[in-house]
Amino acid sequence: MALVIPKGGSVSENLDTLAGNNNMSVDPINYDSFDYVFGFNGRPTTDWKPAQLKVIKKGKFQDFAYLHGGIPIFNRNSLDVLNDLLFEFVELLDVEVTNNIVELKMVNVVNLIDAVDYSRSVPERTLRGKVNGFKKMHFLDDKVAMQTIFKTPEFPYTRVYVSDKFRDVVLASKLKGFEFIEAWDSERTDEIEKDEQQRFEAILAEIEKNKGTEFSWSDAVGMVKQGTAVASGSWKLQNDKDGNMQISRLSLDCKYSWINSDIVPPILIGLKWHEVEKSDM
Repeated sequence: MALVIPKGGSVSENLDTLAGNNNMSVDPINYDSFDYVFGFNGRPTTDWKPAQLKVIKKGKFQDFAYLHGGIPIFNRNSLDVLNDLLFEFVELLDVEVTNNIVELKMVNVVNLIDAVDYSRSVPERTLRGKVNGFKKMHFLDDKVAMQTIFKTPEFPYTRVYVSDKFRDVVLASKLKGFEFIEAWDSERTDEIEKDEQQRFEAILAEIEKNKGTEFSWSDAVGMVKQGTAVASGSWKLQNDKDGNMQISRLSLDCKYSWINSDIVPPILIGLKWHEVEKSDM
């Protein structure tokens, strides 16, 4: 069994907060009164009043809209396809879109499961001991085996996990705008993870060994505009075939996952960059 994190142009834990360019994007009419993200904590809502939203970008894809804060928003097409996988585990909450004729629902995942296997996971903690991330994360197979969508107490406000069955239904139905990041695979043993880590570190060492002259962020962006690929550690930038700059970070499976975004993670600006061979995209 595999668990994945769906992102509809929203957030990726490996790429900070990159908003996808191809998805419909919505914003609250009034940010001062928009506190829904704090109520979406893995539990049912009370006294729900439809959220007032506006479309700020229609995008190419509308099946999975992007809203700041990471709350999933599905249109009628997605709901028709995914209803059988969702109805036991979520609340579908009404929204009012003021500037566009589109039917959207906020998805409040109310399936909160204490499913992290701490005997095999490596948590990152604050000074007060609170878990704020994982270097390595494993789940208890018996806790998640029958779950299609859920949250955990560690990240009740933001992170939604779905099963490989959920992902397969999305892909088979050709819903648009969904991307998935693998969070856990029950078939990946500690030995497999150790081998992956060694290959990952070897690739980074090779990149570092062969780097030439280093450039600032602004110079690196200029080089990318001229058709060059640049890298800094596990990060890489290059243009796609349409001339749009793509941002990627090498993952532990030694693959680059590319995202076209108007938002640049601040961490990239302070890095030193160097020219590398372009990747096939």
